[in-house]
Amino acid sequence: NNKYSNGEKPKPKKGQTWEEVQIQRKLLVQAVCNQSGSNFSSKNIPIENFAFLPRYNLLYCAIQKAGSSSWLEGTLKRLAEKTGLVFKWENKRAELWDHFIVHNISEWEEIMHRDPLSFANVRHPFERLVSAYLDSVVDWKNKNTHMYQGHSFESFLTNVVLMEAKTISSMFVDWRPYNTHCNFCNVPFKFISKTETFDEDRSKILEILEVEEEEEDKMHVHTGDQTHVVTKELFANISDSVKRE
Repeated sequence: NNKYSNGEKPKPKKGQTWEEVQIQRKLLVQAVCNQSGSNFSSKNIPIENFAFLPRYNLLYCAIQKAGSSSWLEGTLKRLAEKTGLVFKWENKRAELWDHFIVHNISEWEEIMHRDPLSFANVRHPFERLVSAYLDSVVDWKNKNTHMYQGHSFESFLTNVVLMEAKTISSMFVDWRPYNTHCNFCNVPFKFISKTETFDEDRSKILEILEVEEEEEDKMHVHTGDQTHVVTKELFANISDSVKRE
C-alpha cells in the first residue's frame, strides 16, 4: 500500500518487458495460493464469470469493479463484432455475455483442451473498493443499491464490506474477493491484466491475437487517471487495522 504514501501512480520496474511482468504477476498469484492453503483450495470453477470467444480462442474472466466495463463494452465487444455478432439488444454488454458465456462444466473442459488464451483484469484492492463505494453508495440511485445509501467511506468499509465478508456468499459482487470470481489458484491464466496498466496490457493481448488495435478510451471510469489520488484521500483517515482486514 506504499503507493498511497505520496500520491504517485506506480510504474513498471525500469527495464522489465511486458512478458517479464506477466511472469512476475503469475508467480505472485502462485505464491499467494501456496501460502493461503485451504482458503483458496476450492476446485469449484465459477464458470458463470467466464466468456469464451472461439474464433480467438480467448477466455475472459470478469471481475466487477476491475475493468470489466472497459473490456466488455470496449475491446471484447469489438472482437465479438469481428466474429459476425450483430448486436440487437439495448444492453450490448448483457447480449455479449449471453452469447459467449461458458454454459456448463462439459463446455469448460472442452475449452481447457484447446489451451485458451485466458486472462482476467485486476486492480489495486483499495482502488476497487473506492470504485465500488462511488458506484453503489454515492451513486446508489443509478445502480438501485438503496440498501447502501448514506454510508460514509469508513462506515462502508466496516459496516458493509467487513460485515458481509463474514459470509462470503452474501457479499455484494462488486466487492467480493477476486478468487471467488475467477478461482486464480485452479485456472491456468495466460495473462493477468491490470487496470493500472490497462492500455499496454490490452495492446499486447491484441497483438498476440493478431488484431489491429484501435483508439479506445477506458469506459465507465468515475475518476479517470486520478483514481489513485481519490483513493489516497478516502483512505487517509482509515485505521491500519481496518486496512489490514
